[in-house]
Amino acid sequence: MHSTVTAPTRTNTRWRWKPLVVSFPIIFTLMMSWGLASPLMSSPDEPAHAMRAAAVVQGDLTGQLSIREPGTSEVLVPRYLAESMDLTCFRNMILTTAACQVPVTDQPNELVTGYTTATLNTPVFYAITGLPTLFLDGNKAMYAMRAMVALMCSALLAIAFMAIAQLPRRRWTLFSVAVAVTPMVLFLSGTINPNAVEVCAAVATLALMTLIFREDSSGSVLLERIALLALSVFLLVNTRSLSLFWLLIISVIALILARPAVLKAVFSRPTAWVGTAVMGTAVVFALWWFLTPKGLTQEFQSVGVGTPWLTAFITSLDRTFDLGYGWIGVFGWLDTPAPAFTLIVWIVASGTLVVGAFLFGSWRFRACLIVLATALVLLPALIQASLAAEWGYVWQGRYTLAIFVCLIVVSGLALDEGASPTWPSPLKRLPRLAIVMIAFAQLAAFLWALKRYVVGLSWDLTWIAMIGQPNWQPPFGWIAIACCFAAALAVGVIVLSKSLNTTDEGPAEDERLLVGPYHR
Repeated sequence: MHSTVTAPTRTNTRWRWKPLVVSFPIIFTLMMSWGLASPLMSSPDEPAHAMRAAAVVQGDLTGQLSIREPGTSEVLVPRYLAESMDLTCFRNMILTTAACQVPVTDQPNELVTGYTTATLNTPVFYAITGLPTLFLDGNKAMYAMRAMVALMCSALLAIAFMAIAQLPRRRWTLFSVAVAVTPMVLFLSGTINPNAVEVCAAVATLALMTLIFREDSSGSVLLERIALLALSVFLLVNTRSLSLFWLLIISVIALILARPAVLKAVFSRPTAWVGTAVMGTAVVFALWWFLTPKGLTQEFQSVGVGTPWLTAFITSLDRTFDLGYGWIGVFGWLDTPAPAFTLIVWIVASGTLVVGAFLFGSWRFRACLIVLATALVLLPALIQASLAAEWGYVWQGRYTLAIFVCLIVVSGLALDEGASPTWPSPLKRLPRLAIVMIAFAQLAAFLWALKRYVVGLSWDLTWIAMIGQPNWQPPFGWIAIACCFAAALAVGVIVLSKSLNTTDEGPAEDERLLVGPYHR
């Protein structure tokens, strides 16, 4: 028989926000370390997103269709952003370091015409990200824009930890979030890319919906949870058009896992209906924006243009697991895969969670896993097949990263519900041991990406070359940033390990870093 949470006491209220306060600075440090370690404009389409952000905060929400550069929109932005594509001199050349970058020095703040492909997305993400360009310029402005993305993403993941910490059973779910936050998630969250906010908002939305639909809440607690859910949904649907599909899938999952009595109680209160109306408004706005024709066409000929639907569908299905690299780590302009050690650790960790969830989870959780796995496999193939004739093969693994992380988190929820008190102690301690390996895998991926830009990935250059012969240095130097990243990982391991040291009924009195007091 499962324990349930009673009406929150004053003590519960005091502790509810502690997981967010504790986890936020750790996550932000990890993300911003990636933001400093990655050269400016070194993530997919970052120049286009940066230009769109600068244009939106100046009031230009859509730009003008460009005749000079077909497939783009013209926007008026500072020169240092309009010419930011020149900073990608190392793109798809893993032997070329970031030392090739030459910053704009000739009137960098002069407003000139820039060309961006990012006007298909709603302006919300860009209105937040572009704020630093109103009072900063040059490299400072671009790093500050990355910091805005990292702030949004770390806040969303901290909200997810806060929600999960309020579940009566959470050991495997907390562990699953650590697995879901792959090196790819941290890398994207340290750059100017809405894909990062999409993924983190999906995790927060799933965690909050699960909490609201499965555990009792009323009064100010329900208001707090609904408000955080509305914020998460608002940011989720205002990233990319696919995010509307992800919200639909997450909602279906949450309803399958809902406790009928709790669900009925939630929607018997006006707070829930007001929150639903607010979220519905955000969804309608996003749907209107994405369905409004923008007139943009493909600006280059991708591989596979003209491929028949069935051929593209079968080919995409065949490449399903190749896309998995994009869930774990493919850095830069998708030219630097994570090292083998990182891939192995994540394949084992995520595979163990999913298989364990199928074995020990209830039928509800198995149904949810099937829905998510099906979406992860079929949606890319169906969408790619519909685009191949005109656009060619354009699908990337990171496009379904939001669904992958949801699959991992639901697996953790399933194991928490299916966990038996008779499980041997070594099995219960497994998450804490695995956390250490995950931290080492994160560090390995981080150092590998640094090496790619500091000295290049030539086979004859060892790690020693990074110390003695660095061709490029990020702000503060690569050693300082690496130490900062490693320190944040160490603190994260300690905090999460202590939080995992719980029974199924709640944490011990002296082990409440990410979880607060639990009352039966």
